[in-house]
Amino acid sequence: MKSKIIAFTQAGRSLPEIFNPDLTEPYYEPPYGSPLEGRFAWAFVKCLHPEALFQKQASVQTICGNFRLDFLVCKDSMRVGFECDGQDFHDPERDLWRDALVLSQQSVDQIVRLRGTDLYREMDDCLFVLSRWFPELFSERWHANLGAAASFDARQQIISCM
Repeated sequence: MKSKIIAFTQAGRSLPEIFNPDLTEPYYEPPYGSPLEGRFAWAFVKCLHPEALFQKQASVQTICGNFRLDFLVCKDSMRVGFECDGQDFHDPERDLWRDALVLSQQSVDQIVRLRGTDLYREMDDCLFVLSRWFPELFSERWHANLGAAASFDARQQIISCM
């Protein structure tokens, strides 16, 4: 695991202190903050590259206080935060403000917001799109599996965006 930590510091970024250095690969570790987060984690960790670091409820200190990302995934120099947004618990304006604060701390490179309805109805499509946006985070095996499991519409959307 020390080689992964060295890789982060050599890339000019420090490894977030929230990671447990004893973990060897992503795994499912309930409980999560909500049933939606648990559902996403159950599907997501199976797809991740074995060298990706996966953290739930990742804490980020900002000038306006401490905020938690639902998930943070790091691999090499890439750091991506994931938020699972159920309609009842998220205000788009507040989320935009919060994301700007978190990104300004340079603790993550990007934040991806996933709608709860999409995660419940189209999990395979969500994972497929994420695997195309962030191919480094996904294992080779899951690139093929997600391509086969995704709907025709999701595959067409990705093709039209490229």
